[in-house]
Amino acid sequence: MKTKTLARLVILTIILVIGLSVITAQTSSVQAVGAEVEIKANLETVKTAAGLPGEAAVGSDNIIKTIGEVIKVFLGFLAIIFIILVIYAGFLWMTSAGDDAKVTKAKGLITNAIIGIIIILAAYILTSFVIGAVLDSTIVTSTSK
Repeated sequence: MKTKTLARLVILTIILVIGLSVITAQTSSVQAVGAEVEIKANLETVKTAAGLPGEAAVGSDNIIKTIGEVIKVFLGFLAIIFIILVIYAGFLWMTSAGDDAKVTKAKGLITNAIIGIIIILAAYILTSFVIGAVLDSTIVTSTSK
């Protein structure tokens, strides 16, 4: 029985570490996108000052990207909250000293946190797909005109 519980905790820890890695990578991506937006804005300023013609659809891409990145960061913060919840539940379980009420509460918290992480990952995947599809359609529309 203890072996199964230990195996479950190890698997849960691996899942949480992978989830945290995805969140960290996404945060780095958001910072890189922020730098990219700033560079594009500076290039637009130089292009305008030089009197070169501009594209009408350039600003819409930045707004859509920004909205997508804000949603992804928000989902990342939610995932961090659920990871903290799982750690708290594990601590509660380990310090229960055999008290069935505390163990039941900890199991419920872990179950709810895992369900929450699954929902957040599904929302992240859906958001990435939708924002990618919108950006692709915007790029196709702006280049075909």
